[in-house]
Amino acid sequence: MPKKSEGKTVGKGFLNTEKIKINPRITALAKSIIDRQESGSDPYRILLGAGASIQSGNPSGEKLEESLLESLGLKKIPELFKLLEGATRTSSTYYAVLKKQFRNARPSIGYYYLTYLLAQKYFGMVFTTNWDNLLESTLARYLDYSDFKVIIKGEVDNNKFCKMLKSETPRVKVVKIHGDLESKEYDVTDNDLFEITNDSMTMSSLREYLSRDIIIIGHKMNDSDIQQALYNGDISKGGVIWFVSPNGPRPKSFIEKTIAARGCERYLINAGFDEFFIQLAMEIARYKMGNDSNWNDDFMKVLDGYERGANYYSNRNVRTLVRRLCADIDDDDFKPDLIVYVHDPEAPGGTEVRKWIEKIDELKDINAQVIEIMGRNEKVKQRSAKLLKPDAVVDRYKIKKILLVDSITFSGNTSKLAVDLLKKEYGKKDIRLGFLSVGRTFLNNLKNGIIEGITEKDIYKGEELDRMEVFFPWG
Repeated sequence: MPKKSEGKTVGKGFLNTEKIKINPRITALAKSIIDRQESGSDPYRILLGAGASIQSGNPSGEKLEESLLESLGLKKIPELFKLLEGATRTSSTYYAVLKKQFRNARPSIGYYYLTYLLAQKYFGMVFTTNWDNLLESTLARYLDYSDFKVIIKGEVDNNKFCKMLKSETPRVKVVKIHGDLESKEYDVTDNDLFEITNDSMTMSSLREYLSRDIIIIGHKMNDSDIQQALYNGDISKGGVIWFVSPNGPRPKSFIEKTIAARGCERYLINAGFDEFFIQLAMEIARYKMGNDSNWNDDFMKVLDGYERGANYYSNRNVRTLVRRLCADIDDDDFKPDLIVYVHDPEAPGGTEVRKWIEKIDELKDINAQVIEIMGRNEKVKQRSAKLLKPDAVVDRYKIKKILLVDSITFSGNTSKLAVDLLKKEYGKKDIRLGFLSVGRTFLNNLKNGIIEGITEKDIYKGEELDRMEVFFPWG
């Protein structure tokens, strides 16, 4: 559990107070980040270590070593390193053993808030020594592929690697200094790191970025290449270091000495990865909205949902919510003749929910159809909907009750498109809508008649949330 030395921290057990006191050092950092953006200064660089992925389900460095020793039948770390020195990175056995350690990881809520801050241009470059693709997967859900670049050390030669770092486009770059598991290019041993430190061009490029003002999160800073990139012969010379860790730097370690030499002790933040980015994003939002806004109420809604597991839906959460939705429909004695699932390629929640609904006895044998939502493009300025062929032939005269299903609706615009199309196709029917979550904006719009003939009594819904409060496993 993070230390409580500065303000009241956010996490289990801290949400039963009326107000959350943000870590004042995160408040100061948020103000500095905004000042940089408004003045046109370079944003802080970010460096992520293994600690950034623990809350996502990945092992720490120590746990990874222990698991590898057990999986490979070894007893001591030197034996492991000796084996790894002689192994090829593409060895199927070696790769399978490593892959197994990371197979259950899913991006925690902190990665979504980091992605949000990257999308809003508060940050641009993220350096990481992690092999996972947690950040890339969240970026791919919210940014166009042309808006970010993943640069993997070892996947390209050193000359191209350095040129890619310096390229002005795309603005968002994820730099994987120690490689990537899926690309089978990853650095493990001291010899691997020595190859990096021994290459003057690579070290010069890394030092150009990492020796400037930087935010280090979840990194013990034990890697020789990262240490050398952080300074150039004198640890007192270099940029400001914000160091984020639940327990602070290890006493007498390289990073503690460097922080002290640069007078950055006031920039130590005792917080976990998720806790840090939730607070940082909300503090930046508070500054942008103004101190008179209801930022704390919004913050509490996010944190309360996070505490209850209502924000980040894992597959287990989805299964539970689907069962609850189906139970509500059954309790209401609503037996649809047709279930129509909304398929929006930009947010494929409806078709994902279908997988779970079709396992529920009460609804699994009902004829199904899909409405596909067509996106905007240069020629088409408005979104539209298209009804695909049903699973089985539909007798329109026998269809009396229709259930329209999606994972969530924020405003109701997509649902309106779908309902209007169903009315056009099937005429006047008893149409109900089912969602795992609904936006509060949607409920307000519903009262104002956004969907003709549909009121809140025609809605089966779970959590009431809003944008940036909920993240599904599919985006």
